[in-house]
Amino acid sequence: MLALRLTPKFQASQSVSMSKQKSVTISDIAKRVNMTTITVSRALNNPHQVKAETLARILEVARELDYVPNTFARSLKRDESLIIGVITASVDNPFYSEMIKAISREAKKHGYTIMLVDTDKLPELESKAVDTLLGYRVAGIILSPVSDEPQYQPDYLERLANGKTPVVLLDRTIHGSPFSRVVLDNYHSGYKAGQYLLQQNSGIKRLLVLTGPRHSRITEERLKGLRAVLGGNPRCK
Repeated sequence: MLALRLTPKFQASQSVSMSKQKSVTISDIAKRVNMTTITVSRALNNPHQVKAETLARILEVARELDYVPNTFARSLKRDESLIIGVITASVDNPFYSEMIKAISREAKKHGYTIMLVDTDKLPELESKAVDTLLGYRVAGIILSPVSDEPQYQPDYLERLANGKTPVVLLDRTIHGSPFSRVVLDNYHSGYKAGQYLLQQNSGIKRLLVLTGPRHSRITEERLKGLRAVLGGNPRCK
């Protein structure tokens, strides 16, 4: 799993190492084995097309030189990477932590890696995250937006709607957006919460409910469900 943490402002580092080791390329391997770059590339990407002894020699040298494939460069060639972008509003929330684990496990089964971006519930970082993931040409984006209030219409909506990158909204939805979504039945959740409370204490007279943002659809639906079941109890206010 790859993780990116975007910040509103870039902070300059106190010290920058000037001794970065140069990355090993296919050309470096080709020179060492005295073969063409085409042969080396074919061995690394389509090993079944290369003779066994040639493949063994190339892989041996690649290991000696600590060659690491440039996944991003490959994605540029085929217009798509094997990376799924995941944008979450807060990795500190236990719900999101479990969600990320589940996504990562499923992605691995199909040969994908997830790139995680935490927006800290900031709309500007969410917009930057979308641009970053589109720049990496990710295979898809799973987005848990910072808000589900009707007036929240982020500037990236049109880019995603008109683009080819599949998008799935998770937990929260964006009003009027065309994307697929995986969300809770919040009305049912509120209803079940009310039922549980009455089972524990049928004599409830007053109830204090702590919710999220007032105009959040999640908040509104949960309150509707709660009121539906508690409305039948004449003692409740």
